[in-house]
Amino acid sequence: MRDSKEFRHGYWRSLEHRAMSYDQEADGWREFAPGADTRPATSLSRRRFFGAMGASAALAGATATTGCIRKPAEEILPFAERPEDMIPGKPLFYASAFEEGGTVAGVLVESQDGRPTKIEGNPRHPGSQGAASVFAQASVLELYDPDRTRFPLQGGEQAEVRDWTATKDAVSTLVEGFVAKQGKGLALVMRQVISPTQRYQLQQLRRRLPQARVFVDDPMMPANALAAAELVGGEGARSFHALGETQTVFAADADFLGTETDHIRLTREWAKTRRVQRTTDEMSRLYVVEPHLTSTGTMADHRLRMKSGAVGDVMLALARALDGLGVGWPKSGEGVVAQLPAVSLDEPTQAFVSALAKDLLATKRRSAVVVGERQPVWVHALGTLINAALENNGNGQRWLFDRESPKLEPVAELARATDVEAVLCFGTNPAYDTPAALGLADKLAGLTTVHFGLYRDQTGRIAKWHIPVSHWLEAWGDVQAIDGTVSIQQPLIAPLHDTWSMTEWLGLVASGSMLDGYSVVKYGYAERLGGGFNDKTWRRWVHDGVVSGIPREPVLPVLDWKGLPEAVAKGRRPAGGVEVDFHLSPKVGDGRLGNSSWLQELPHPISKLTWDNAAYVSAATAAGLGVGNGDLLTLTVGGRTLQIPAFIAPGQADDTISVPLGYGQDWGSVANGPGFNAYELLPSGEGGLLEWFGEGSAAKAGGTHLLVSTQDYGTLKPPVLRGMEYPERPIVIEATRQEWAKEPDFVEKANLMEPERLHHLWDPPKLTGKQQWGMSIDLNTCVGCNACMIACQSENNIPVVGKAQVNNGREMHWLRIDRYFRGDENNPTAVVQPMGCQHCEAAPCETVCPVAATTHSPEGLNDMAYNRCIGTRYCSNNCPYKVRRFNFLAYNLDVRPGKFWTDDPDGARLAQLQKNPDVTVRFRGVMEKCTYCVQRINQAKIEAHVAGHDKVADGTIVTACEQTCPAGAIVFGDVSDPESAVSQLKAQNRNYQVLRDLNNSPRTSYLARIRNPNPELV
Repeated sequence: MRDSKEFRHGYWRSLEHRAMSYDQEADGWREFAPGADTRPATSLSRRRFFGAMGASAALAGATATTGCIRKPAEEILPFAERPEDMIPGKPLFYASAFEEGGTVAGVLVESQDGRPTKIEGNPRHPGSQGAASVFAQASVLELYDPDRTRFPLQGGEQAEVRDWTATKDAVSTLVEGFVAKQGKGLALVMRQVISPTQRYQLQQLRRRLPQARVFVDDPMMPANALAAAELVGGEGARSFHALGETQTVFAADADFLGTETDHIRLTREWAKTRRVQRTTDEMSRLYVVEPHLTSTGTMADHRLRMKSGAVGDVMLALARALDGLGVGWPKSGEGVVAQLPAVSLDEPTQAFVSALAKDLLATKRRSAVVVGERQPVWVHALGTLINAALENNGNGQRWLFDRESPKLEPVAELARATDVEAVLCFGTNPAYDTPAALGLADKLAGLTTVHFGLYRDQTGRIAKWHIPVSHWLEAWGDVQAIDGTVSIQQPLIAPLHDTWSMTEWLGLVASGSMLDGYSVVKYGYAERLGGGFNDKTWRRWVHDGVVSGIPREPVLPVLDWKGLPEAVAKGRRPAGGVEVDFHLSPKVGDGRLGNSSWLQELPHPISKLTWDNAAYVSAATAAGLGVGNGDLLTLTVGGRTLQIPAFIAPGQADDTISVPLGYGQDWGSVANGPGFNAYELLPSGEGGLLEWFGEGSAAKAGGTHLLVSTQDYGTLKPPVLRGMEYPERPIVIEATRQEWAKEPDFVEKANLMEPERLHHLWDPPKLTGKQQWGMSIDLNTCVGCNACMIACQSENNIPVVGKAQVNNGREMHWLRIDRYFRGDENNPTAVVQPMGCQHCEAAPCETVCPVAATTHSPEGLNDMAYNRCIGTRYCSNNCPYKVRRFNFLAYNLDVRPGKFWTDDPDGARLAQLQKNPDVTVRFRGVMEKCTYCVQRINQAKIEAHVAGHDKVADGTIVTACEQTCPAGAIVFGDVSDPESAVSQLKAQNRNYQVLRDLNNSPRTSYLARIRNPNPELV
């Protein structure tokens, strides 16, 4: 065994883990989470019963209990005539598009016998390039949500059901009453309007009701970036980033790999610049400054933690540093930097800025300065000036004109308006997701408010009318991405509740007549394009999911930064005192997806919290406040207070408290309960723009709140023996680019055992299949976004268990994203590692199963036979990777966590529609785990056989996690074919197997993380 001191890497998963000594770790070591082995409160413990029987008795018991498996009753009805395009058991895929706060992703929706069941990325769409986000994957569950409103309701809190005809007439009559007044007194509240059809409808509205006011309420909208683009580029100017050819990227409080607009495309492009095969390959460098650790921060080569209010000073210092290096400023920006205030930075920050400036200048035309939405307009405008000076316009930063974008007023103006009598809310929830200080909830309750939405949320409850609308998977529509790409949305299923779409209702208001969505969208293009449009063109657009053939206006506007010094003087504020900063949740966004149980149970990418948000504080700030994890804090901002539990987060800036939005709601069976409503504190800034951070105060409140974090679950460390030191297992392996060049075989040296010392204790199974399946995961590009976890859950019918069960360590996710820290707790580096079943060739789980429920296939898969499993859990105990999941309860029969299907049979029938018929739904007492999407493997083998091939072509089989990964970090294929993509990756010198010293021969391997630090900052 190699020397322990040389190879002890010092990785830790939480602050508690980091603080442990060896002896403390021995006392506190646990393989499973507390409660994971606690017997459910039933009269019979199956595990104890079968465990006592032993292997031979268990085999007999397996035969005896076969007839006791409970299966749900099903009704099967045949088609009178089979549809022409339908083959029973074979899914169809339809192109569409998903939109979230300005991020547009082209998708392919899987339809099983007319039921949408899964979202895939559309490789033809430049915004997704075949990938899909967490939100897109989870939206299919929203379609079948039993909490969706099914009928129109009138009367506010004490609403009564109305029929559709009466509802339509009521809306028509209401709007007609404002026609004579040219719309005066009527207001519409909408999300950011990126649908060309809805933009055209708003033009119709202006003609019919010219004095009607249209407001925008969309916390996920990049409002500051849009305002900055117009400040320097004029009305209609838009800018976006392209990172595919960059060598240096600076993220100024910008989580462009996580929550920023267009994060799917940006992740795809940035990952290309980090994909390396040889030590001589070019690799980009990423600098990050931010107040709390984000997905982008975990991937940084250099990261500084700082208050959000200090980020602007770093940008000012960067501009002056570039000026000192002789950068050429654009003509309209000459002399501007000299007018900007000088700033004083501490020594580490100044060294960071100096090295960054040199790097950016050395890679001009191949760099990008990305400013996050949470920063004020002047910081964004300064970022465009720096990009222009670095000649990044047309490269790392691109521009276009959006002349058709409607002029919408900020929703804060609605709070101050005195001439509004009636408000129509289209898919918005201003009673919840606006700063509470505006008092919009009370104002809307006193007006004639009509709410169009999927749910009867906070606004729906106080509205005089709440009208349910169609889900995007039930409706025709269109959306335009930030780069100008337009996509057609087509319905996959008839509206489950006989609803009309948002576009159809908007058409009624705008024109006075309601047409079906198909006609509105299709013939709207025909009217706008004239002779350039025909049915063949339309069919191609719908099939491809991308609108082509429409000319776009050329791109570079005349940029002018003369107004920047005034904007800086007006907007810059000192970053003193305690700063409270707000951010979108990477799990539920601004709260619009808060009723998704998949997303609520999904661990946070960094903190690993589930079913809650918290106030993230640094260890020093927590010590000063006298709080620990779960202790309640009283936060005060602008005279308003909120009690919220604290969570100590590595990498958090001192005297900065970060709070995610989107929680603390009081509607829905899932959204009602988790977390705390940070909108109570969110400030509203000048011009109606949100202020994402501000000075506040914090004090210990007394009391605690249970926070459930999975960060210490599933440890891969062996039991620690008191008084002994031993080598750290190389679970994650990383090196700098310089270290890799100096020692190309660093991965092999990090392993504990030399290959010649590895021996099997038994003969591995015979692998006789023509193809052998395996997977490679690149830690250099995986950003830990969690999209793979939700894709796996959607594909494989994985249930939700609820907060209490997660607290007991009984979460059911087949795939988890482990996150490891290294170094100082204040500013550690971090590595993320997807961990699912490794499909070991010498699998230790197979040898201990008394009934052969887990066995090896001839093609190298570690298979599960669910009907054999008797629930001893021996396999889970013997799995060193801790990736097996046990159904302690009948989780798949819960419509919602804790609500059994018999409590809501209608909801149960809806929930069943989402299930993938190609994957067995598991019941209580059964073990389950990752299968490498064996159903997809078998489907590809059948298709290859039908086509006369004896093997499946490389790239044909794409697992659910591989397909959705925005970074392209996961590759699956035939490891017996040396020319396959996965074999090529496994042949790299960065390739390694986790826990190789156990000699399990796992089929999943990893490519070591390579960092690219600036030598000046090492």
